[in-house]
Amino acid sequence: MSVTTISFFRFRGPWARMWALVSMQFAKGPLRRIPGIGFHKLMGTGAGEGFDLSPNFGVYVILATWPSEEAARVGIEESNIFTKYRRRSDESWTLYLETVRAKGSWDASQPFSEAAVVPAEGVPVPRTPWVGVLTRATVRPNRLFAFWRSVPSISEMTAGQPGLHFKLGMGELPFVQLMTFSLWDESQRIQRFAYDPGPHREAMKMARRERWFQEELFARFRVLTASGTWGGSNPVTDPASEGAGTP
Repeated sequence: MSVTTISFFRFRGPWARMWALVSMQFAKGPLRRIPGIGFHKLMGTGAGEGFDLSPNFGVYVILATWPSEEAARVGIEESNIFTKYRRRSDESWTLYLETVRAKGSWDASQPFSEAAVVPAEGVPVPRTPWVGVLTRATVRPNRLFAFWRSVPSISEMTAGQPGLHFKLGMGELPFVQLMTFSLWDESQRIQRFAYDPGPHREAMKMARRERWFQEELFARFRVLTASGTWGGSNPVTDPASEGAGTP
C-alpha cells in the first residue's frame, strides 16, 4: 500500500529559523536521495491557518509519497535530513496517510495513488477516524487579485467549523503555487463545509467560471497514524485531545 506523509516543523529561535529558511534550497538534494521516497515537496507556510499573504518563517512542511508505510517510517525516522529537521525544530508532527480520492494534477502528474476499492462487506476499519484533505493550485497571474480577494471570507467561514481540528496554508512559490491541508474528524462534515451555501461554494463556482487556476488538485486521505505533536497535542493518537493547535 502506497503511503503519503506530511511532516510539520516549528522553529522558534532566530538561528533555527534562519537554518530552516536556507534549507528550503539546500535540503532538496538530501531529500531526493532518501531511499524509497517518491514525489516530494518542501514548502513554507502562511501566517494564518489557511492561505495568507504574510509568510510564517517559523513553520515548514515536507510532503512525500512512499511505496509502503514501512518505507515511509524508515525514511522519516532514519534519514539524516529528517533527523536534522526534528533536532533543530521545537516541535514536529508527521501524519501517515492513505489516499481515498485524488483528482487533478500537480506538476502535470497525479502523485497520490487511490486505495483499492473493497466490497462493502469486506471494508476494513480505518486505524483512526480522522480524515485529511489536501487542496493545491497554481493561480493564473492574471487572476491573482480575484483569488486573493476571496480568501478572507473563506478563512472566516472555516474558523470554528464543526469537526475541523487543524488547517494550514502552505506553498512552493508565494502567492502563486499554494496548498492547504486540513484534518477533520468525519467526512460528512467536510462535505457540508464544501458544498453548503456560503463563501466557499461561491468561490468554487467563480474559480471554475473565471478559470483562476492553471493547475489544481484535490485529495482526500484516511489518516493511518501520526507521530509527534503540534501545539502540544496529537489528536490522532490522543482521543482526549481537543485539536492539533494552530500555526
